Amino acid sequence: MDTTELRGLLASLPPAVLQALESGDSVAFEAAFAAMPAEQQTLVSQQLEQFQQLQIEQALDSYAEAPTLEQLIDQLPLDLREAVLNNDQAQIQFLYDRLERHEQDQIGELLLSIQMLVAKQSDAGGGMDLEDFTSLLDAIVAATHDPALPRAELRLTLADLESLGWQLITPVEQIWAGERDQQRLLHGLDDRDRDLINYILATLKH
Repeated sequence: MDTTELRGLLASLPPAVLQALESGDSVAFEAAFAAMPAEQQTLVSQQLEQFQQLQIEQALDSYAEAPTLEQLIDQLPLDLREAVLNNDQAQIQFLYDRLERHEQDQIGELLLSIQMLVAKQSDAGGGMDLEDFTSLLDAIVAATHDPALPRAELRLTLADLESLGWQLITPVEQIWAGERDQQRLLHGLDDRDRDLINYILATLKH
């Protein structure tokens, strides 16, 4: 995998989507995504998932000596390092949002590398509990209730999880499109994915 693959994948995205991603404009991304036919939305979601996976691989491959998790965490700013060590997702997001754009690119790759190694150490995410996903799932529910809420960042997070073995993009997109049939949404999912989708469905009923 090299930079040429990343550039080629980006070039294959619709111009409006690519422009929104490059500018970091989640509102423009949502508008461009919503304007596409359902089949194209599925294709773009898959392309974004692949792009995210390539980014993670590139971040890991950029280290010649395969650094340990501790070495990666040590490269973070002190406040972010403490938040990561405390597994404080809200604080991590808060500190990340305060960074300059060029800093976000660099720190974002580092955080993805850390996430990848953590997942590998816990059997590709199998050691994670439902509680680890509560804030994400609640955000998905909120975006379901209010389509005006931005979904671009949620889609990128879901793409990150897919690269670690989770299968949530398709059922979440179906839920956002109005699907509520439990059997259809859970079809083909493993137990851990089913738990997360069932949480979303149960929350939507209240």
